[in-house]
Amino acid sequence: MPPRYRLKDLVRPDPSYPFSMGPAHLNHEDFEYHTHDFSEIAIVTSGTCRHLVEGVEHPIAPGNVYVFNGNTAHAFLETRDLHIINLMYDPDFFFRTERDLKSLPGFHTLFRLEPMSRARGEFRGWFRLTPPELVETRRMADRILEEYRGQKPGWKTLVRSRLMDMVIYLSRLYTEKSRRSPDSGKLSRIGEALAFMETHHAQPLKLEEIAARAHLSVNQFLRVFRETHHCTPVEHLIRLRVARACELLSRGSPKITSIAFECGFSDSNYFSRQFRRVMQCSPREYRLRHGPDLTGLLSPHK
Repeated sequence: MPPRYRLKDLVRPDPSYPFSMGPAHLNHEDFEYHTHDFSEIAIVTSGTCRHLVEGVEHPIAPGNVYVFNGNTAHAFLETRDLHIINLMYDPDFFFRTERDLKSLPGFHTLFRLEPMSRARGEFRGWFRLTPPELVETRRMADRILEEYRGQKPGWKTLVRSRLMDMVIYLSRLYTEKSRRSPDSGKLSRIGEALAFMETHHAQPLKLEEIAARAHLSVNQFLRVFRETHHCTPVEHLIRLRVARACELLSRGSPKITSIAFECGFSDSNYFSRQFRRVMQCSPREYRLRHGPDLTGLLSPHK
């Protein structure tokens, strides 16, 4: 078994803050196969090597950007003056509530679909920054590193903000390049559909409408979506709506029927059944566990 690195074991200014960062330089040395329990953005700034991911060799060149999520085993072998910027983080902490970020097709593809597909040995990647884009990305990384190392008051907020700047920048570039590149493939098409579903999940969507966003027929879309996302589009849409309902319930809204309609469910009973199936509890139970104290608000005398 390859060694497994844990975010909590990395030396960090604040062990409670799930982020670590540092430039890496490898020259005539190997970083053998390893996994980790965190996500990692690896930006190649110079040098060469043999980059293996789950036994599949991937090209390495300045400007390559790789995202690894969770347990993907990878290695950097036969390095030649290899310089990489590594940003290591907990994706739930940074991305879970960033709904606007999920409106970017490139975010879904670069930060979710590519890593999943790469972990199965099915995707070699094509995304590469031009020299000016790499300069801008390095500038963003330097600003994050400055705050991370300086630890001045407010540094954690600025690290988060500047990491979001970089993620949005890379996601926008990915979206633009994928729409121009014949090599972007099926993952980018599904990324377009996922972003559309994210921003329109409260509306009554039809499969034909979502498939059109991916420039695929309905049958093609269903097949490719299952291959890349490992569930049906309908199931993903239900989960999006339930996730949004969880946000509203945790804020304390007392009207579950209103929440159901706001999240795209046309029937409150159907909403409750789907919510229980996904979350293993009823909407009311979820609100009592995760919402603010509503004792006064829910009183019949109010």
